[in-house]
Amino acid sequence: MSHTPVRSSRTSAYDQITEAIIALLADGVVPWRRPWICHGPRNLVSGRPYRGINVLILASHGYPSPWWLTYRQALSLGGTVRAGEHGTQVVFWRPIDAHQDHDGHVSRRRTMVVRSYTVFHISQCDLPPAQIPTPAPTGDGIPRCEEIVRQLKTPPRMIIGSDIACYLPSTDTVYVPQMSSFETLEQYYATLFHELGHATGHPTRLNRTGLVTPAPFGSTDYSREELVAEMTSAFVCGSAGVAPEVLPANAEYIAGWLAAVRADHRLLIHAAGQAQRAADYLLGITSSDSTPNASTEVRNMPTIPRPDTMTR
Repeated sequence: MSHTPVRSSRTSAYDQITEAIIALLADGVVPWRRPWICHGPRNLVSGRPYRGINVLILASHGYPSPWWLTYRQALSLGGTVRAGEHGTQVVFWRPIDAHQDHDGHVSRRRTMVVRSYTVFHISQCDLPPAQIPTPAPTGDGIPRCEEIVRQLKTPPRMIIGSDIACYLPSTDTVYVPQMSSFETLEQYYATLFHELGHATGHPTRLNRTGLVTPAPFGSTDYSREELVAEMTSAFVCGSAGVAPEVLPANAEYIAGWLAAVRADHRLLIHAAGQAQRAADYLLGITSSDSTPNASTEVRNMPTIPRPDTMTR
C-alpha cells in the first residue's frame, strides 16, 4: 500500500496546502471559481461535510462523488485503499496547552494549532457496495439562493440595478447590476454572494478588522479580503447546489493571489476559515449546527484585515 504520509508540524501543514493551491493557480486554475465546489465533499463514515480550505483542496480533484475517508476508515468498512493510490492532505485545528515562563512564573494558555491528515476518495478504494451511498438527486439551486437572501439576518442595504458590483463599508451597502445583466442566474447569485461575503466583515456582523482601511487593487491586503469574499461565494453557492460557469480570472488577479499566498503560507488556510465563518453567517448556521471534529475546521481563525473602502 502506498499513501501519502501524514505530516504533523504546523509549518508543513500550511506549506502542503499552500503548495497545492499555488500549483493550481500557476496553471491558471482558480479553485474557488470552479463549478466543482457544488459537489460538497463529505466524510463517508461521519457524513459530515469538510469545511474551509479542505473544501477547495478536495473538490479541486473534480470527482463526481463527494465521499472521502481515511485509510483506517476504509479498513473499518471492510474495504481497503488500492495499492499505488496517493491520498490528499486535509487539515484540522487542535487545541493545545502552551506553557510560558515569565521570570520563574509558569503560565498556561490554550491555543489552536493546525494539523494535517490523509484522506482518499472512494474511487481510490475497494469498498463493499453496501457502504457506498446512492448519489442524491440534484435539483434547481436558484430557489435556495433566493431563500438565502430572503432569510439574511441583519442584511446590508442592497441596491439592485447599479452599474457595478461592489460593497461600500461606510454605508454598509451592496451594489449589484440587474439580474438581466448576467448571462445566467447562477452568475448573478455568485456575484451577489461575493459582495455579501464582504459585508459579513462589517462591525455589526463578524467584525473583520481593517474594514475601511484603503488598499490598492492587486495589493497583498486587497487580495486577502478578495480571497475571503471569493471563497465565501463559492461555499454559499456550493451549499445551495449552484454551479455557475467557470468565471474568468485575469492575469492581474491571479498574480495578486499568487504573490499573497507565496508571501504568507498561512494566508489560504486562514482566509478559508474566515470565508467559512462568513458563509455560515449568510446561511444562518450557528456553532452548534456544525461542531468541529477531525473532518471539519474550527471557525475561530485569526482575523484577516478588510482593506478597502469599496470592494468589488
